[in-house]
Amino acid sequence: VVMFLDSDNTLRTKSTDGTVKTVGADASGANRQGCRVFLGSDQPISVGDIPKIQFDRKTYDSDNNFDTNTHAWTCPQDGLYSVNLQAELTSGTNSDEREVIIGESQEPFPIDEGAVKSALNTSTFDRLSVSTVNQYTAGDTIAGYARNGDSNDSLNAGNFNRNCFLEVAFLGGL
Repeated sequence: VVMFLDSDNTLRTKSTDGTVKTVGADASGANRQGCRVFLGSDQPISVGDIPKIQFDRKTYDSDNNFDTNTHAWTCPQDGLYSVNLQAELTSGTNSDEREVIIGESQEPFPIDEGAVKSALNTSTFDRLSVSTVNQYTAGDTIAGYARNGDSNDSLNAGNFNRNCFLEVAFLGGL
């Protein structure tokens, strides 16, 4: 699905089959939902594992859709969602293959959803970001994951909410 603004500034999507749809929106803002959550303390990662990032602090969560116990956002309704994930990894070694992943609560590699950013780092420190716009159904869950395929590593909580965070925003129904 590709999202674009047409000539009259209406937000629309175009699917792979060429179908164009208008993205619904509530101009009053009453139906706008989203969150920004972050990592409150450093989280270790064992070599090769793909753990869910244990986001446990909230900057905001408009309707309490992010659960700090399951570390996942639950989509309150069908529609398009924008998701941004940033992770700061600080304990690997040179030439490690690192990844950050936007996935579902139970599965880091969902089919037809999510996003992956991989990088071969050149030092012990890397800050990786990934974002996506996807169509989700009410009840779907969104979570962030991180991986180091070559050595043990650590996610850095760092200074407040700018080092390791997840943002989710409901863009509108289809």
